[in-house]
Amino acid sequence: MNSQIFSKLVTKSSDPNSLEITKRKFFSPHAEITKDGINKARDFANKMSSGQQGEHREYRTGGSHFRSPKEIFINAFQGKLAEVAFYEYFKDKDLQINEPDFETYPKGQWDSFDFLINNKKINVKSTKHYGNLMLLEEGDWNSNAEYIPNISTNNHIYDLFVLLRIDSVTNKYDIPGFVTRSNLLQIIQNEHIIKKGQLLNGRIPMDANNYYVQAGDLSNINNFSNFLCS
Repeated sequence: MNSQIFSKLVTKSSDPNSLEITKRKFFSPHAEITKDGINKARDFANKMSSGQQGEHREYRTGGSHFRSPKEIFINAFQGKLAEVAFYEYFKDKDLQINEPDFETYPKGQWDSFDFLINNKKINVKSTKHYGNLMLLEEGDWNSNAEYIPNISTNNHIYDLFVLLRIDSVTNKYDIPGFVTRSNLLQIIQNEHIIKKGQLLNGRIPMDANNYYVQAGDLSNINNFSNFLCS
């Protein structure tokens, strides 16, 4: 995978500030998230927003958009749902996998990693069912693909990054694929960045600089176990 080619977004000829996706992957649901998992994720999101038992940041790293409690709830809910779905997908595949962490943390603190399988630290990224980008906020990563907020805890290196998409109406999900840390290094070095203020597909403004990988360039999730054992 070190030599994998990652495609850059293309600029619309009519608007140089607008970038378009070139490598899509159509939503193809694997399963539906269980009701129990949904309820646990909802309870977590409530605690992280209006419940005041934990708090998400009102601003993304490098962002200027203030996130309301409602937006924080939506983001926390979607993110935790993705972890639940990932766990439910892999728990019966002969892997030693931890359950999602539903503990709440004070603002500026969070769990060290989403999952640990075969001593590989895994980061699960989420988006809506029609999304086609894995996004990582540029300000959170240094040039060595280390997660800056966790450097002091020695949990700053993730081995694998998985994108999971959720249909909020049906609660069905798919996993379009994943990348490795070496892939992320390649993305960083090649400056695959969608910048703050740029428009995705001519209509979605970016609130912060983000590294990106297009869904169509992700490695197939069916090959995931091979990298867990490498």
